Amino acid sequence: NGELKLADFGLARAYGIPVKCYSSEVVTLWYRPPDVLFGAKIYTTSIDIWSAGCIFAELANGGKPLFPGESVDDQLRRIF
Repeated sequence: NGELKLADFGLARAYGIPVKCYSSEVVTLWYRPPDVLFGAKIYTTSIDIWSAGCIFAELANGGKPLFPGESVDDQLRRIF
């Protein structure tokens, strides 16, 4: 019916407040960008762009996830 619902802001952070290091265990596995999967602990809002791209691809693909990995290693194999 054309509704968009946003959810899961459990890892939200205030924008513009400098932080030295984040956790690499963020974002649902299927939507994590490669740099975070490789263990990056310093990242920007670009991880959200990757996640949004994965979600749009999933929507365009009839609800089938683009990279439905079962582990970090499997996820990286599916991406590359």
